[in-house]
Amino acid sequence: MKNYPSWRSLGAWSAAVLLFVGLSAPAAWSAPYAYVANYSSGTVSVIDTATDLVALTMNLGTHPYGDAVSPDGSRVYVSNLNSDTISVIDTANDQVVATVNVGVGPDGVAVSPDGSRVYVTNSGSNTVSVIDTANDQVVATVNVGSGPHGVAVSPDGSRVYVVNYNSDTVSVINTENDQVVATVNVGYLPQGVAVSPDGSRVYVTNACASSTSCSGNGTVSVIDTANDQVVATVDAGFDADDAVVSPDGSQVYVTNDCGSSSSCSGNGTVSVIDTANDLVMATVNVGSGPQGVAVSPDGSRVYVTNSGSNAVSVIDTANDLVANTILVGTDPISLGDFVGPGALIASNSSASGGAGTQISGTVPTLVNGTSCATTDEVVQQPAHGSVVFLSSTGAFTYTPSLPTYSGTDAFTWQGGATGSCPSADAPTDPVSNTATVTLTIDPQILGLANLALGENDVTYETFSFTGSTPFTYTLASSNGAVLPLKDLMVNPAACGAMENLDCSLTISSSSVTGTSEVTVSATDAHGDTVQKTIAVTVVPPSAPGSSSGGGSGGMSPLGLLMLGVLVLFGRWGQRRSHSHG
Repeated sequence: MKNYPSWRSLGAWSAAVLLFVGLSAPAAWSAPYAYVANYSSGTVSVIDTATDLVALTMNLGTHPYGDAVSPDGSRVYVSNLNSDTISVIDTANDQVVATVNVGVGPDGVAVSPDGSRVYVTNSGSNTVSVIDTANDQVVATVNVGSGPHGVAVSPDGSRVYVVNYNSDTVSVINTENDQVVATVNVGYLPQGVAVSPDGSRVYVTNACASSTSCSGNGTVSVIDTANDQVVATVDAGFDADDAVVSPDGSQVYVTNDCGSSSSCSGNGTVSVIDTANDLVMATVNVGSGPQGVAVSPDGSRVYVTNSGSNAVSVIDTANDLVANTILVGTDPISLGDFVGPGALIASNSSASGGAGTQISGTVPTLVNGTSCATTDEVVQQPAHGSVVFLSSTGAFTYTPSLPTYSGTDAFTWQGGATGSCPSADAPTDPVSNTATVTLTIDPQILGLANLALGENDVTYETFSFTGSTPFTYTLASSNGAVLPLKDLMVNPAACGAMENLDCSLTISSSSVTGTSEVTVSATDAHGDTVQKTIAVTVVPPSAPGSSSGGGSGGMSPLGLLMLGVLVLFGRWGQRRSHSHG
C-alpha cells in the first residue's frame, strides 16, 4: 500500500483535488466545471464537463492540495500544503482574489452550505481553521485529533466531521460555538469522509482493515449521526482513500488506491456501495492511483483523479463504466466530496404595458444543474407598484400604484432550491442568483375632451391623445350624404404614424345641408382605443349682407368648416402628465 501523506511524510507527497463549479454566465446555468489541483506542477486544471476537455490551466502556487467550491459556485478555495495558505479563486474570471494564512500543513477543505464559512484541516498543527468568507479572515481555530485530513460539513451546517489520520478517529465539531462535541473511533488510518444528503449518515474510508495488518482490503465506517456511533463497516477495495455520496443518497463511491494488495503498480478501482444494505454492488477499474472522487450535480457522472496516471476517469453511473479519460497536470489527488452545483445565474428580463393596466410576464427559467427544482421569490418590490409572484412557475403580475404613472419601474427576484434538495444546492450569493425585471409603463391615452364644432365656424377647441407609440386614426361619418368620408381629411397625412406631430382635421362640407356625426378614434400599439363623436350641422351660407352665425360672407357657397386638432404623443418610457383642455 502507499505511504499516506500524514504530516510525517508530507515532504515527499504529491497531491491535487477535484471539485465542481459552474462558471458565471450571462443567463441560467452552464455545465459545471471541474477544478483539479495538481500538486507537483503547482497548477489547477479547469475541466469543462460538458465536453470533458481542459478549458484552462491556472498557475496557482506551491503544492496545491485540497479544495472546495462554494455552494453558489462563485468561489473555489484551494489549500496550499507547503505555504500554509488558502487561495480564493473567483470563478467568474478564474483569478485568485485573496490569500488566507491558516495553520501548518493545510490539506482538507470544506465549505458550509450557506457559503459563510470555510473549514480547513491543518495536518501539521492538528487544528481546523474556520474562515469567514465575507472578509476571508480566520475567525476560529479548533483543536482536533492527530493528523486531521478529510473534512465534510453536514447539510444543515450544524456539524463538521474531521477525519484524524493518525489517531483513527473522527472529530465532530459544533459549528455554533466551534467546539468538538464528540469523538468517534473508526477504522485504521482513516482518510476520506462524506455525508449523506439527508445528513443521517457519515461515511469514512479507512486505508486498512485493521491496525495489525494492511495486507487486506480497506473498509468504510458508517456513522449514525443521531448518536455518533459506527453502525456498519463495509469492505472496500485495497487502500480505500476517499468517498462521495450520490445526490439521491443511494450510492457511495469509494476510491481504492491499489488494484490489489500484491501490487500498487497497476490500475486502481472504485467500489460502488449500495446504501440500502451497505454492500458493494459494483467495482469499476479506473486509472493508476485513484484518490479523489466527486459526483456531477445531476448524479450522471463520477469523476476520479488518478495520481499515478495524471488523469481523471469519468464514470457513467448508468452502467458503472468509464466513459472518458481526461489528461490533467501532475499528481492529481483529492480529499473527500468537494462538489458545487454550478453557479445559479439569473437572467435580467423586461416587460411592458400601458399605464393604469396590470402587466404580466414570466421570469426566465433558473436552472441549477441538478434534478432539484428551484423556487423563486421577489426580494425587492417595485417603487411604483406591487408584484404578485408565483414561485412555482416564475409568473408575475405587476399592478401600478397610480393609474396615470408612466415611465419605468423594476423589481428583483432571487432563485433558490426547494426544501427537498440537499442544502448545498441552495444558492446564497446575491450577485449570481438575483436578477432585475425592468418594467416599461407606456403613458395612457387620456382620451378626447372639449371638442366642439360651430356651424360655418372655425373652432380651435382641442382634444389630445397620449401614447408611447404612434397610434392609428379612424374617422367615420354617420351621414355620408351630408359629410362623406372623402370630406374628412387629416393633415398631415402621417398624423398618428409618428410621434410629436400636430395634426389638423379638416371637414369640407358638401352641397347637401343637414346633420351628421363625425367619430374620431385612435388605437395605440397596445390596443387601447379612445374616441369622440362630434355633431356637425351643415347649413347654407348666409345671404349676402347677412351677419348671422358669424359666417364668412364672401366664402364659397358651402363655406369651409375647420376643426383644429392637436395630437400629443408621449415618447417611449418618458413620464408625462396630461390634462384635458
